Amino acid sequence: MSEVTPVRDPTFMLGGGEMGERIRRFDWAKSPLGLPAQWPGSLRTLIQVMLSSTQPMFIAWGPERTMLYNDAYTPMLAQRHPEALGSRFTEVWADIIFDIGPIINAAFAGISTHMDDIQLSMVRDDRVVETHFSFGYTPVLDAKDRAVGMFCTAVEITEEVRQSRMRGAELDRLREMLAQAPSFMAMLNGPDHVFEITNDAYLQLIGHRDVLGIPAREALPEVEGQGFFELLDSVFTTGQPYVGRGLPIMLQRRPGGKPEQRFLDFIYQPIRSADGSITGIFAQGHDITDQKLAELAAAASEAKFRRLAQLLPNHVWTAQPDGNLDWFNDQVYAYSGAHAGELDGNQWVHIVHPEDVPSAAESWERSLSTGAPYSTEFRLRQHDGTYRWHLARANPAVAADRHVEYWVGTNTDIEDQKEAALALRESELRVKLALAAAQMGVWECDFIDGRFANLRGDDHAIHLFGGTIDQHESFDDFAARVHPEDRSRMAPAALAALDPSGDGILDIEYRVMLDDGSTARWVHARAQVLDEIFGQRLVGTVRDITQRRDNEARQNVLGRELEHRIKNTLAMVSAIASQTLKGDDIAERRKTFDARLNALAHAHDLLTAKTWQSAPIQSVIESALTPHMSAPDRFIIEGEHISLSAKQSLSMALTIHELATNAAKYGALSTSEGLVRISWTLDGLNETAERQFVFKWQESGGPNVVEPERKGFGSRLITRVLLPTSMEMSGSNIVLKALCAS
Repeated sequence: MSEVTPVRDPTFMLGGGEMGERIRRFDWAKSPLGLPAQWPGSLRTLIQVMLSSTQPMFIAWGPERTMLYNDAYTPMLAQRHPEALGSRFTEVWADIIFDIGPIINAAFAGISTHMDDIQLSMVRDDRVVETHFSFGYTPVLDAKDRAVGMFCTAVEITEEVRQSRMRGAELDRLREMLAQAPSFMAMLNGPDHVFEITNDAYLQLIGHRDVLGIPAREALPEVEGQGFFELLDSVFTTGQPYVGRGLPIMLQRRPGGKPEQRFLDFIYQPIRSADGSITGIFAQGHDITDQKLAELAAAASEAKFRRLAQLLPNHVWTAQPDGNLDWFNDQVYAYSGAHAGELDGNQWVHIVHPEDVPSAAESWERSLSTGAPYSTEFRLRQHDGTYRWHLARANPAVAADRHVEYWVGTNTDIEDQKEAALALRESELRVKLALAAAQMGVWECDFIDGRFANLRGDDHAIHLFGGTIDQHESFDDFAARVHPEDRSRMAPAALAALDPSGDGILDIEYRVMLDDGSTARWVHARAQVLDEIFGQRLVGTVRDITQRRDNEARQNVLGRELEHRIKNTLAMVSAIASQTLKGDDIAERRKTFDARLNALAHAHDLLTAKTWQSAPIQSVIESALTPHMSAPDRFIIEGEHISLSAKQSLSMALTIHELATNAAKYGALSTSEGLVRISWTLDGLNETAERQFVFKWQESGGPNVVEPERKGFGSRLITRVLLPTSMEMSGSNIVLKALCAS
């Protein structure tokens, strides 16, 4: 942009640092805004506000949407500064105009827009980067309430978004660590101790019950009366943590089963908010039932230990330091059907599934050699011959001199958990395979406070919606990609699905605009409405139906074309019959009629191969001459490539047939030396400046040409069909001129 030094600085342009100086020195006389002295008062006031502000601001004014901005806005422009001053908004932000164009158009339509976070893919330093902004577009109205400009305050929040994502990733890593932690953990929220987070170890402790979002007293009713809920109430009320050591608890660890006694080491730690108030409790601990049993066995007499072990629903057993098992509780014998003494020593392997014996024995030998606790999973045979999965654990009883005195172990039935986990994996696999086979994506979105939000889905669904995988987009981003002709159907269909009196099913087909904006993809979306605590949620599938839609469109076109062609063909056959079957020689005329129909059929075959659109003129001529090709040297065919329409192909085929038939009866093909030369050109322009198609049929070596006394079907066909006919080819109007000579 050229710069000049004005005679004086307008007062409303004073100050403003670098941009104030650039605005004052800009040659506004060459811009759509004209000289500053002619600018309206509203624009002057906005410039004063903008130049005196430290917040990023810019103005887009007039039909050209000419830009002015302050120093704080220049970092957002990056390499666009300073050329952006006095330039059109659409030129400055051409790389993101698809995203923000509708917003500024709304502003110039008198509609204000504010966004806390808009994601834009912006060119900076010659590469496309993800950016985020918080901004407001405010229309500026003239005295007639017409929007003459737009005023924007903006703050770039790209770094804040990045930091938020990093914090989210850290939280995800924390959750992963909690899930993999060997100790059980749970987060309880509020005075009712509602379960907010649990890890796998906690779920295993309580029998894999779904407790999230449920108060503790409701989630674990069997714990009532054991004092644990009262401890939680005390910690939440007083803010004092509680540490429990080896406390017994009765828990239902199998669906429908009786409560089992476990021993826990745990801590209840209060959680405080930023203002110091208690919002929840963090529970963390270890199930030390096996260790407790070992301690009891070591601390009490063998008889007392065995009486306790007999009361437990688990299998309990003991082993000597060398690993030979020497005692089992009654539950083992009742389960296996074995008699006392039959499992002693290493005979226990006889009730272990043969496939599991090697790994179980290897783990047992490793624990014996290292003194480390024993833990493995294997299948144990019941008395009826069936097998069930068990978790086997054992701990050594260590004397004061650190040698192992004996081992105490337990076997816990985990068949139900195994089946549940396997069923879940198989179910998920079946769903994934079914969706993949059907080429469907899965998606969902929320409907809260009258607005759709949080559109999300798997990779295939995001792709079909026109989004970018691994990049968060708002529901409005998706809606902006819906084809304009289909948007009006979206809201009514969604609201009908959300209507409580309806069936709760959303079923709609619409187009999604692709990145280039010139093509669209047809998709079929179907979803079920689910009621949630804070609104409603739609969960459904989406699939690409572009090919089906294209096939339907082509089918409709072909149907209409076929209907048209059949009518034309019937009309042509009627004309052939009318002209051919005149006179008394019916046998000869039937033969001629058949020949003409065959020529018409050959032309139809060519068109059918081209789906009724067009056929090359060379192919049409050669097909019509097939009955007369007694020798390859009787015809010379030459001419440039021209495509004939369906109607032109049929007319040309009949014309060539008539010319060849006449040549065979009366012309060059009636002698053995006769030759026919067929040629065509697109030569110059005729008197009406139209391109001219010249077709020549030249016979030599035949009888002398005599003017016929009457005109037959062939003559009438040539004069009525070819000579008066204009042909539409390749976008040009071509006059067809036939020249026949002998």
